[in-house]
Amino acid sequence: MENSEAQPIAATVATNVRDLRRARGLSLDELSKRLDLVGRPIALNVLSKIERQRRAVDVDDLVALALALGVTPNRLLLPGHTHEEVDLAPEVRTGWRMAWRWATAEFPMRRDPATGEVRNVTNEWHDAFRHENRPDIAPDDFTLRDAARHKNVLKPVGDAARAAYDAGVHPWAIRHYMQLVDALDEYSDPWEYQLREDEPGQPTKKAQRATTKKTTKQTARKGK
Repeated sequence: MENSEAQPIAATVATNVRDLRRARGLSLDELSKRLDLVGRPIALNVLSKIERQRRAVDVDDLVALALALGVTPNRLLLPGHTHEEVDLAPEVRTGWRMAWRWATAEFPMRRDPATGEVRNVTNEWHDAFRHENRPDIAPDDFTLRDAARHKNVLKPVGDAARAAYDAGVHPWAIRHYMQLVDALDEYSDPWEYQLREDEPGQPTKKAQRATTKKTTKQTARKGK
């Protein structure tokens, strides 16, 4: 479908397809071949029109392009990074971070009918929104109500996580660090950290080295 004047999201998709293709060092022909492999052929001239915002992308094209480029559909729909506001619809504009939080089901978003301001919502509706838009998350997962109940204990954790994020640590790293922190605390030197063997009761590499060192010393003493 020819598109003489791209709408905000369509323009973002076109820009993202072009930028991600170039970042991967792909030519239009190579991207077209990748689309053939996922079963959604898009001709070379059509891809060119998409990137130049001369052709709209339907939902099937969008998913196929995301697969071919190795990203999620959200990454094509929203800007990768910007300090500018994002136009989601002709009458809906919001901050870049807020748009991503909404798209990834972190927070619902509502438009104030009185002021027209668009903002993320943090209330009881948040849990229902998250469960509806992330059906892979069990309903009994940690909720906003749980957070409120443990607010005093969790506040220092939140402050530390926010400080880490401000220092440039990715939220993914913060979340997964909490899963590893107990294991890491077992070792004074993080470079000594070794995964345990699959067999239950198998000593760690560090323990094996310590045992070997001890045995060597004992053997040396006996030799004297």
